[in-house]
Amino acid sequence: MRRKSFNLVGHTHFLTFSCYKRYQIFTDASACRLLAESLHEARLRLRFALWSYVFMPDHVHLLLMPGEDKYSMATILKQIKGPFGKWLVEDWKARHPHLLRRHAVASGSGTVFRVWERGGGFDRNLYTREHICRAVEYIEANPVRKGLVVNPVDWLWSSARARAGVEDVPIHIDAISWDEVELQQTVDHSQKRGSDL
Repeated sequence: MRRKSFNLVGHTHFLTFSCYKRYQIFTDASACRLLAESLHEARLRLRFALWSYVFMPDHVHLLLMPGEDKYSMATILKQIKGPFGKWLVEDWKARHPHLLRRHAVASGSGTVFRVWERGGGFDRNLYTREHICRAVEYIEANPVRKGLVVNPVDWLWSSARARAGVEDVPIHIDAISWDEVELQQTVDHSQKRGSDL
């Protein structure tokens, strides 16, 4: 899946990326922990706010707001997905070498292990309260829609738990900055009106 990216100030990004061949990597709790660690380190390094997330068995959804005016979604994704891929391969070499075989791909320099589907995945810019609320609802209800749980808070690897006030969560989320969203919506609306004149 090829990802078009628009790095626009004040926009929230709704990201989706999938496991290689849709293998269910995230049925393994240690894989979830490794991705959580990679996400945490990327947040600290690149200063983005995480507003919502879910790790599904074969794909990931994130809703994040870059903290800098100049940013690159390609860099953010690389910093989340890259370290995780390396750590997972190391972990599986030690614990699950049989799982690695299905991720092996021949390349010019030998065998590489592919963890993610090619391309950046899906990236949608959001800048209105309505679209952001819909994205949060979609992300957090995903495990229910897929029949994995009855209630969103029952899925451990989802922001639904933190949003509901559960304290023992694997990943803490940032509060949605509605003031920033409203300001950006006003700016975007003014720019659109100016271009219509």
